[in-house]
Amino acid sequence: MGLISLKGLLINNANAMLDVWQEISTNGRVALICSVFCARCLADVPEKKKRLLINIHSRIDRNLGVSTYQYNSFLSSLKESGPVAEQDVVLLLHICSFGPFDSSSSNRLQYAENIWNRLEEFSLQPTTMLYNLKLKVYCANDKTFSPLEELATMKSFGINPDKVTYGYLIEGFCKNGDISGANHVLEAMRNAQLLIGVPVFNSFITGHLKAGSIDEALQILETLRTRGLTPNVDTYFRFIEHYAREGDIESVLKYIEEAESQSIPINQKTLMNVYRLMLVNGHGSQASQFTLLRPHIRVKAVQTQTESLQDNISKKDVQWKTTPVSVDNLTLSICGDDNDTYMSGVV
Repeated sequence: MGLISLKGLLINNANAMLDVWQEISTNGRVALICSVFCARCLADVPEKKKRLLINIHSRIDRNLGVSTYQYNSFLSSLKESGPVAEQDVVLLLHICSFGPFDSSSSNRLQYAENIWNRLEEFSLQPTTMLYNLKLKVYCANDKTFSPLEELATMKSFGINPDKVTYGYLIEGFCKNGDISGANHVLEAMRNAQLLIGVPVFNSFITGHLKAGSIDEALQILETLRTRGLTPNVDTYFRFIEHYAREGDIESVLKYIEEAESQSIPINQKTLMNVYRLMLVNGHGSQASQFTLLRPHIRVKAVQTQTESLQDNISKKDVQWKTTPVSVDNLTLSICGDDNDTYMSGVV
């Protein structure tokens, strides 16, 4: 069995790789900056696909993002490379959970649905791993879905849910503010004696915030600590995201500072996402104020994507409305369609 490289970790068994991926995937909204790479398989694939794989994995490892052009190029290369392997579909679905960075959420969801509907064409059967990635795409792109219907569909394929599946089902209920539904899934996890970790508690924070129960959301923080669990950056981002959408800059700063006081740094990418959330929800003045109150924010986190953005535009791969915005000492290009917004810029 060939070696599989996972962000510097060598695994000698493909099934073990899938287990590690699933374990990492439990971490909710936190960015998954790792790649899956089968060295033995690369020796047997056509040169074009090999180059695309190396480029895509490199961009994922360095958190640079994958463009629509790169995504479609890899998808097209599969037609020329013989049988489609499960790890090819894993990679495509994984990309849809955080990108392509120049595609709207609605387009990302459509890409994932197209891949899912082609499993039979690829001579692949749905698996727990693939179904979990499909649910991950739904949750990452705020798709409203029925967790119970997805669970029933999954079982109709003869697929058994695991703790990752339950985690995404809870996230689905919580994104709808349905705490009752989430509690039913939580009870099923307990009956199955599955580990209930921080990501599940983070989902309930979102659920309570969506339901307008701020006190209950705050209580989750205390529950984590009393259980000996440590809140992570995603825990605090649930609060930050909620208040960014509302344009409540004081509460946004409060939870950023609380996280940092707990030695949980909020990285550039997260700060720029806060800025984006304020913009797309109509809070432009608060977004500008946010950059002034956090003066160390720079466009470095998205600057590395500028070249790929320009490549896509030159290839007419996307049609964007572009608005230049001056913020402090930055010039950002806020690009988007009617459903989403993306940023690039230069100092």
